Amino acid sequence: MKTIYLSGTVGYEITADTIREQVDFKSREKLRMIVNSYGGYVSDAFEIYNLLQTYRGEIEAVIMGVAASAMSYIVMAADKISAFKNSIFMAHLTQNVAVGTAYDMAREAEIMSAMDGIIADSYIKRMGGSREEIIAKMKDEIWLVGWEALTEAGMIDNVIDKPDEIEIPEPDKDEDQLMILVAAEFDRNAATARARMGISQVFARMRRDEDRARTDSERMAAYIKPLDQTPAGPGKDKINMEVSNMTLKEFLAANPEAQAEYEKDILAAEEKGKAGASNDIINTERTRIVNILKLAGAEMSESAIMALEKNMTPEAFAVSELERIKGERQESTNANPNPFGVLKPKATAEKPTGVDAPSEDLDAFEDRARAAARKLKGGK
Repeated sequence: MKTIYLSGTVGYEITADTIREQVDFKSREKLRMIVNSYGGYVSDAFEIYNLLQTYRGEIEAVIMGVAASAMSYIVMAADKISAFKNSIFMAHLTQNVAVGTAYDMAREAEIMSAMDGIIADSYIKRMGGSREEIIAKMKDEIWLVGWEALTEAGMIDNVIDKPDEIEIPEPDKDEDQLMILVAAEFDRNAATARARMGISQVFARMRRDEDRARTDSERMAAYIKPLDQTPAGPGKDKINMEVSNMTLKEFLAANPEAQAEYEKDILAAEEKGKAGASNDIINTERTRIVNILKLAGAEMSESAIMALEKNMTPEAFAVSELERIKGERQESTNANPNPFGVLKPKATAEKPTGVDAPSEDLDAFEDRARAAARKLKGGK
């Protein structure tokens, strides 16, 4: 018996090509498909379904986890369907995104309705009823959760009570096969590999989606599994395996924009480091000079020491000193309005020529006296 694993998104990890590489379609041995998929592109599902119909031997589909959307149609190609007690089957109407005129929208609706009819016909052989009845159920989504619902609906032929009831052989490492493993077979290094893919894988998938949408309007984006939930391991396709092993150097070489951004960040970090180191050297030198002057007995005020440590210019130091002296004088004046003990001259009956007896403070009196002296000498 030949066993293959179909896990991931139909149209990405699961394609007709990956199945052809694993299966000899001239063989008549029993083929067992262990599936776990939320679905994907309808056109790919149609191709896989038709390919399986050409297989000469018996086909058994085993729902390991979920058979939903496009995968629910693929398993209908099997002669026998088995499931675990917690397996899930889900079917719904086709989904798509379209852009264009009202005619384009109407035409797209016709195509999708035709697809719904084809898919519904495949369910009839197990669920019974008419096409219209099945489509009505698909409109509200068909959810068969667990072996009881699956059995009652006639969807499965066998219930697997224990995992060891089906033999899951180790993948043949000597053969160049693209094996898609279920989550239980997940490679322990998958997280590292997916991290290395990074932006490359995201853009690769975006470009692939763009090309598909542009060239084939029948490809459906129904229930596509998110990127961070995509299983990885020996079953990844060749392109993804190559990307997953890229080193940082190889990734930057393949992405000029990322290379430029990376070099810019490195240069900025180096300049920042140089500036920091230079400032440390200057500060150390200032401290050294101050300490030498102190040890030599040089008399320096606290303000002079501060100016040296802060690398003040002579101009800035002069302004600072004037402000300090002015502040000290103001404080002294506030504490002692007549700090020199000088008494104001008393008024006399006879006034000096050209000079009134002072009635203001000493500074104002001195100013007036100087002005009078200049006047007497003929000055202005």
